[in-house]
Amino acid sequence: MVAISMEGARAELALVEGQLEECIREAWGELRTIQATIHPGMRVRCRRTLLQDLVIKHVEAAFEGVPGFQLIECDGGRVVLIVSNRLLLQFKHIDHEFKTANIPTETALNFNAQLEIEGLPSIPRLTVGYRLDQLETKVEGIYIMFAINNQPQWTYRLDEDGASGTETLDLLPNEPAPVTSTPEQRRVVPKRVADIDKVVPLHTQQ
Repeated sequence: MVAISMEGARAELALVEGQLEECIREAWGELRTIQATIHPGMRVRCRRTLLQDLVIKHVEAAFEGVPGFQLIECDGGRVVLIVSNRLLLQFKHIDHEFKTANIPTETALNFNAQLEIEGLPSIPRLTVGYRLDQLETKVEGIYIMFAINNQPQWTYRLDEDGASGTETLDLLPNEPAPVTSTPEQRRVVPKRVADIDKVVPLHTQQ
């Protein structure tokens, strides 16, 4: 396991923090447009999945071909950004306890535990996390986080002025608010996978 301090991470990411934040903002803006013009009845699960895809789309647009950055798509669809071969970033929705949701495959558990995974460099893994409000109608905050076994060790906010700058997403009048489960209510069905998932480069800087 390779750890990093918050101060060390901030020093490494100082030049790209604005771009990382902008990727989240632009993805949220695009989601609002899609819901308003194409899919006004979009439900919570669909919004979360689409937002994740849109975030990755904007990350690819921002960093593809940029020297010092490499995008990798792991088996199962997780896309990560390698920064100067010193940090690995994943992009995830986080809850109000700064935790992410994952199907607990062996690879996901090893990833969250900061353990070795074949095909990924042995460098600290950070999360660029976007946290939504209770009704999931706006981005409440954008954070950089270092966690071990899904337990945050430290976090800091990219939009440190306390305002994410994102607009509110209109919900249908009859759309129910998202249900927030307590840990006792959650049910997780493990998914069978191979001992070690394959990792396939998505974009490699020559």
